[in-house]
Amino acid sequence: MKEGESAASPLARVRGVQRTIRRLLLLVAVVLVALFLSRYDIEHLPPSVHDLEGRVRPGALMILGGIEVDTPLGAGSLVEVVMPGPEGRRVRFFSEIAGVPGQVISLKPIPGKGLGLYLDGRTTWKVLPANTPLMPGPIPEGKYLLLDPNPPANGPDSRRLGLIPRAALRRRILFAL
Repeated sequence: MKEGESAASPLARVRGVQRTIRRLLLLVAVVLVALFLSRYDIEHLPPSVHDLEGRVRPGALMILGGIEVDTPLGAGSLVEVVMPGPEGRRVRFFSEIAGVPGQVISLKPIPGKGLGLYLDGRTTWKVLPANTPLMPGPIPEGKYLLLDPNPPANGPDSRRLGLIPRAALRRRILFAL
């Protein structure tokens, strides 16, 4: 205490209140960070992953949120997919939701290139290989059309795997730096 201040002086009381407020704010900040980290994952997109080129750069820092039964998913959502792969190994990749349940897939031959993909009669500007497992018709409930946003992509997506079950969609990218 400075000379001339008594224990009950207004200045001492203000400093005490300020100290208490600072401690409370620090406590609130720690609790909020703990809640955030318990609900979301923060990780880097591996530099070797080029699936999202044009949307998320390789090596980007991402905030990912889990996909629950009631999580709304729409066209344009970027998601992490984990599926059983060859020899019992898991296949993990990132992709973009291009089609949701209820949308209608149409495939039209493009001479010398493959099949043009149309959703609800509108072109997606995506060309599929002639041996794609996708079939024309409505996307059934619980399945999603995932297409790599990188046009010349050769990675796993619906062009090679067919419609992807919702259970295989693990997390969605909420934010990327």
